Amino acid sequence: MAALQIGFPGAGFQDLFELEAGTFWFRSRNKLIFWVMRKYFADARNFPEIGCGTGSVLSGMEREFPDLSLSGRELQTAGLLHVARRLRNVAIPQMEARMVPFVSEFDVVGCFDVLEHTAEDTAVLTQIFKALPPSGGAMLTVPPHQFLRGPRR
Repeated sequence: MAALQIGFPGAGFQDLFELEAGTFWFRSRNKLIFWVMRKYFADARNFPEIGCGTGSVLSGMEREFPDLSLSGRELQTAGLLHVARRLRNVAIPQMEARMVPFVSEFDVVGCFDVLEHTAEDTAVLTQIFKALPPSGGAMLTVPPHQFLRGPRR
């Protein structure tokens, strides 16, 4: 599926990696994610991010929540290469968001700015909720406008 360029285009990861740290949208979104994590999921032990892109959120989570067991899931190899550059102690297996191989496994699952890249968002949401126990939670975001994220190339 990665070879077929399903989802986020592999060529876009380098641009994303370069934009994230200095762009209002990504900085603000990460602050909000960390706030939600502290307020609603303070007791969470584990956190996978589905569609982790270049690892920007995971990198911040690692700094903000050093005791949290983190993992990233990403379909595109180009994204995983950037995650590996950013993070040393985070598992980052390649995975398709419509085929999450976990049942009731995680305290909180994150999926940030991913759903808009798939026509099968219901399938992705079904898989995310399958990976959570009844007491678990999901944090999801979708971008409101392209101009908030940075220039289009």
